Amino acid sequence: MRKFIATILLCCFFFSISSSAVEAKTVKYGYIQYVEKEIGPYFSLTVNGNSVQSGVLPVIDGSCLTVPLRPVIEGLGGTISWDGQTASATALLDGNTLVFTMNRSTCIVNNQTRDLGYNVTTIDGVTVVPLDILFDVFDINVSVDSEKRTVSVNRSSYAKDVEGIKGMKFWSYDAEFDLRVMMDRDYKTDVFRVAAADNLPERIAVRIYGANKKDGQQTIAVNGRSVQNVRYTRFDKDIVGMALDLSGSPDFEYVMANNRLQITVGKKAQPPKEGTDSTVGEKAESGNTESPVQEGIVQKKMTYKKTDERTSALFLEGIVLQNGTYDLWKAADGKKFVLEIKKSAGVPEEQFFNLKDGTINTVSSRYNRIMEYTRITVETPVTCDIEIVPVLSGNVGTNLVFKAQPTASGPWVNKNKKNIITRGNVTYHSVGDRTAILLNGVQLTEGSKTLTRYYTSASLNGGKTLQITFPSKYGSLSTGTISVYDGTVNEIILEKDSRTGNNIITIHMAEPMVHTVIYRYDVNNTAITLVKQAKKEDRLVVIDPGHGGKEVGAVYNGVYEKNLNLDIALTVQEILESRGINTYIIREDDSYVGLYERAYIANALNASWFVSIHNNALENNSSVNGSMVFYHSASTQGKALASVILNRLTKDLGMPDRGIRVQNEYIVLQGTAMPSALVEVAFMSGDIDFTLLCTAQFRAKAAEAIANGIMDFIGR
Repeated sequence: MRKFIATILLCCFFFSISSSAVEAKTVKYGYIQYVEKEIGPYFSLTVNGNSVQSGVLPVIDGSCLTVPLRPVIEGLGGTISWDGQTASATALLDGNTLVFTMNRSTCIVNNQTRDLGYNVTTIDGVTVVPLDILFDVFDINVSVDSEKRTVSVNRSSYAKDVEGIKGMKFWSYDAEFDLRVMMDRDYKTDVFRVAAADNLPERIAVRIYGANKKDGQQTIAVNGRSVQNVRYTRFDKDIVGMALDLSGSPDFEYVMANNRLQITVGKKAQPPKEGTDSTVGEKAESGNTESPVQEGIVQKKMTYKKTDERTSALFLEGIVLQNGTYDLWKAADGKKFVLEIKKSAGVPEEQFFNLKDGTINTVSSRYNRIMEYTRITVETPVTCDIEIVPVLSGNVGTNLVFKAQPTASGPWVNKNKKNIITRGNVTYHSVGDRTAILLNGVQLTEGSKTLTRYYTSASLNGGKTLQITFPSKYGSLSTGTISVYDGTVNEIILEKDSRTGNNIITIHMAEPMVHTVIYRYDVNNTAITLVKQAKKEDRLVVIDPGHGGKEVGAVYNGVYEKNLNLDIALTVQEILESRGINTYIIREDDSYVGLYERAYIANALNASWFVSIHNNALENNSSVNGSMVFYHSASTQGKALASVILNRLTKDLGMPDRGIRVQNEYIVLQGTAMPSALVEVAFMSGDIDFTLLCTAQFRAKAAEAIANGIMDFIGR
């Protein structure tokens, strides 16, 4: 498992405070062979609300904030054991084991070695260890006030009442704050700033999509200089909302990786003066490239260079990064990178580049003098890959090369969005590519292949406003305004004409869009889908995961076809987009979408191709396995598309060839205006195929084969 050592936010300067606050004193420093040494001043210590009366209290030793091990662990309810033969202390708390050995700069965390950056020792015979490693391993909250000289350590107050969130803890050190949220997987997460309003302070808002909580808000008091409280609640179905109530308006940054969300609040490096963006670090100058910023610490120059349209590089002059000298984390969406470089490798200069060059938006570099590492944070506008390239001759150093992946850029693309809002019988449902307004219990059309409209519509404001009016005999609506402002829709106004009794829906959009309207008999609602039309040169591929919602498809041994279809389809989309192909996926969650509705959406998009993904089944016949692809007899291009996809499934995946077949009754084939194919990946009823379908590896390979087939057909 990849190591995730999150940043411990400590103060960025050595403290100067009068010794009258907490006196320094001469102690016996070291294990067995000790020296007399003056150390201090000390911090007072409380553990779980209880004041610790000990001859040895928290103190900054060199550049590390240390605490006495036994009082802290036992005060938290854990146990400490000592092994005289190995000169090691073992701390046990909540199922986690932490072993410290005297005079070593490493420890053992749950049987894995961890670097401390500090030699474990004793002060007056008491074992002292870095406080940050205790925070990193155990579920504790830590508060440090360097002016008052206080350290408070408490068990995490998170109630573990959110399904999907295993733990939550914070570290508050003066004006800097670090929140960590441990999850059971990498949920899609939005983090953004919200202005002060309605007696609420300015805050950092968080949306975690897929996590669940019962109604009711929980508050975790922080009372720090930057953050007052952390609050969390059920924001909506399958959405948990959090808020960090701020004091003032501090900067913040966040990383979501390895099932952990980390939000850092506090000081950041200052941006360069206006007018310097285009000249910062174009080329390293000759001569002295070192600039002392503090006694004993020399910072090396960091320069920037744009090498081509998709590639940018940062050069760390004089710093050669090797395994063990740095840690690197990449955000799940590939748009944020955090590199932590240990002091032993060298210290890059503190810098801020506001580049916005198409590959890199911003670069910030900050040295943490307590933890003795430099954190470099790089944010990019698009998904990027990073390569760390040491330079061992000439002007030695390390190149950090950022290369933008080819991505879909069409205006219909709205990735990684989930926004579901309900008011009365109206639901705004915007997940990924698709945005729809669902009118429950309202029928605005009749029929399927041919639609009779029971409404009138008007496109206003240059296509940015859609107004739909219908008589109340076809259904009624709650009145009011649904505020959205998610980049697609600004607000939805629900009104009733007092004179005619008609219902009026006014949808204000962020940009001009077209729409489809269809009544869905199976779920008794009308879906208004908003789409941005593609141009012919956009070469848009619509991917249709078969079934969804109440339409589960085939079911074998508790496995639903709709889930297999969605998993494969999402991977197909990911592969195509990584290769620069524009895509639109009909559903990204377990939503019901009607058959004609799928075709109407593809046609409204003006898509170039349509591929529907399914899995097959034959009742009472487990011996049939293999792949087949359907097409409409009127489409020669559809036949060609079906042929190349099947060719990839059989050759790349080794599936038995069940052939391409005409199927004029399938609605998604007869109703689409572009070349279309319906893929039956494998037989859920087949003994061999079912076993394969139940493995993520097979589904990923099937998705790659389908994507390769599409690429073969469109010639990219």
